[in-house]
Amino acid sequence: MKNNLNIYNLRCENIEDEQFEELLEADLADIEDFLDSYVVSKVDEEKIDSTIDVLKSHIPKEEVQHVKVQEYLLDRIKENISLVKFQFSLISKVYFIASLLLILLGTITTIRLNLSIYLSASIIAPIPILIGIFEIIKGREENVWELELSYKYSLREIVFSRLIIINVVSVLISIMMSLILNNVYSQINLLKMISIWLIPIFLVGSVSLIVTSFYRGINSIALCISIWILGVMNISVYETIADITHINTFMILGISVIFTLASMKLFYKKSINSIDTKTFDF
Repeated sequence: MKNNLNIYNLRCENIEDEQFEELLEADLADIEDFLDSYVVSKVDEEKIDSTIDVLKSHIPKEEVQHVKVQEYLLDRIKENISLVKFQFSLISKVYFIASLLLILLGTITTIRLNLSIYLSASIIAPIPILIGIFEIIKGREENVWELELSYKYSLREIVFSRLIIINVVSVLISIMMSLILNNVYSQINLLKMISIWLIPIFLVGSVSLIVTSFYRGINSIALCISIWILGVMNISVYETIADITHINTFMILGISVIFTLASMKLFYKKSINSIDTKTFDF
C-alpha cells in the first residue's frame, strides 16, 4: 500500500490521477475491513418488544395525570378556603356587628314608617360594603398587611380574599333583609325585591372601589360616602323603579355585577402594583 502521507498531498483536481486511484483502492479495502468489525447484529424482535413494554410502564397514564390535576385543584380549593377563614378571623368583629345592626335598624325603620322600599334599599343596602371597603383601606393604611404577609399567604391572596369576603357578606345580608321585607311588601315579587337590594350594593361598591383605587387614604371613604348620599338624594330615580319590568331589573343587576367585577379587578391591580412590600409606602 502506498504511503498514507500521499493522501494529504492529493487534492480534488487529482481525482483522475492513477496514483489517486491506486491509493483509493488500497485504502477502501482497509476501511471496509475496519467497518466490518463494527457491524451490529440484528436484535431479536422479542427483546425489542420487551424493551418497549418496560418503557411503557414508566410513561404516566392519562388517567393518572387527570387524577393529579383533580388533586391539585382540590388542594388549591382547600388553601383558598383556609385563607378565607384566616381573613375572616382577622377582620374586625365590629364590621359584622355594625353591618347587621345598621341593616336591621334601617329595615325596622322602613317597616314602622312605611317608607318606600326602593329608597330604603338604596340607603340601607350599601352600608355593609362601604364598611367593608373602609376595613380594607384601614388595614392598608395601618400596615396590617405587613403582619399578614408574615404568614404563608401572599399579598395578592390577602387582597383578593378581603374583596370576596366583603362582597359575599354584603350580598348575604341583603338577601336576608329582602326575605324579611318581602313578608311586609308582599305586592313586590321576591326576585325583584332581592334585585332591588343587590343593585345598590354593586353600584355603590363598584364606584367606591374605583375611587379608592385612585385616591388612597382614609379620606377616600369620605368621598365614597358623599357620592352615595348624592345618589340617594336623587329621589326621582327611585320613583320610576317600580315601573321597571322584571327583565329590565335583572339586566340592570347583571350590568352592575359586571361593573363590580371590573372595579374589583382594578382595585386589586392598583393595590398590588402600588404597594412596596418592604416599606409599605402607599
